[in-house]
Amino acid sequence: MAPPGSLNNLVYVGTYTRSNRSEGIYVFDFDPATGKLSQRSVTPEMDPSFLAFDPTGRYLFAVSEGFGLDGGEAASFAIDQHSGALTPLNRQKTGGGEPCHLTTDSTGRWLLVANHEHGSVAVFPIEENGRLKERSDLRQHHGSGPGPTQQGPHAHFVTFDPEERRVLVNDKGIDHVVLYRLNTQRGVLEPNDPPFGQVHSGAAPRHL
Repeated sequence: MAPPGSLNNLVYVGTYTRSNRSEGIYVFDFDPATGKLSQRSVTPEMDPSFLAFDPTGRYLFAVSEGFGLDGGEAASFAIDQHSGALTPLNRQKTGGGEPCHLTTDSTGRWLLVANHEHGSVAVFPIEENGRLKERSDLRQHHGSGPGPTQQGPHAHFVTFDPEERRVLVNDKGIDHVVLYRLNTQRGVLEPNDPPFGQVHSGAAPRHL
């Protein structure tokens, strides 16, 4: 993915490191004339499989796909506006294993994270300096589906609708697109009415 703003010829790539064939988050120069990518830097991180920029392009957030209730983390990095290099800021526990997707709102004040292993969604306030505050909410999904990988909930994707009135979470374990409203005064997700959209049985929705 490419950051907004002046660093738009740089590409940031998240990876899985558990195979020991990659080291973390890679930054590449992109040549639009040839399509060539040239590695510029790498920042060590454990299984940063998904990345998201804040709206200003000054900060980058990454999942760290640890297992277990205490294994998953969200990490924050500052982006050097000249070199594009990343400087680690801090990290917070997501309250679930295998966090696999995250997003910010348009104000850059809130980070939402989908925990795949345990089927939950975490909310983090973001400080003005890009650091993540402690988790302000954790919403646990419940249920199952008919497929062999649907013995329980598995949140796989989280996003805001275009007007940011609702939060949509694809849970591939329960065949729901779960709907919330983000209460920005309290930093919590409140159930929407209706609380979810139903997809066909066994669809295991991953992305929107």
